[in-house]
Amino acid sequence: MATKLYSGYEQTNRIKLPEGKTNIDVKTPLGASTMATLIRANSTGNFENVGNALELNASVTSIDADSNPVVVDTQEVTVLKDTNGVDHEVTNPRTVEVYLGQGMTIIKTKVREVTAQ
Repeated sequence: MATKLYSGYEQTNRIKLPEGKTNIDVKTPLGASTMATLIRANSTGNFENVGNALELNASVTSIDADSNPVVVDTQEVTVLKDTNGVDHEVTNPRTVEVYLGQGMTIIKTKVREVTAQ
C-alpha cells in the first residue's frame, strides 16, 4: 500500500503550560536539553517545542549516576609483561601484536566497563 500525501493547512495547536514556575535541573542531560530548547526558542522566537520540552522534563526523572553508574561501553584489556617485569594494559589488538613481537608475554585479559560520568 502506498503512502498518500495531502496538502496541509496552517493549524494552531495550543498547549497549556504548567502553572507556576517549573524547576529544571540543568545538571541532568534532560534538564540541559530542556534549557537549551528554551534558550533557543527565546532567541529565535519559535516557541513550537517549548510545551513539549517542559512536559517531557516534568514527566521524567533521572536516576542519580553516582549511585547507579550507567555502563556505556566495555573494553577488552590485555595485560602484558615485558622483560623487565613491568605490566602493560593494552586495549588495541594491533598493539598487542607489536608487544608480543618484542618479546612480551600475555598475563591475562579482562573486561573493563566504561561508565557515563
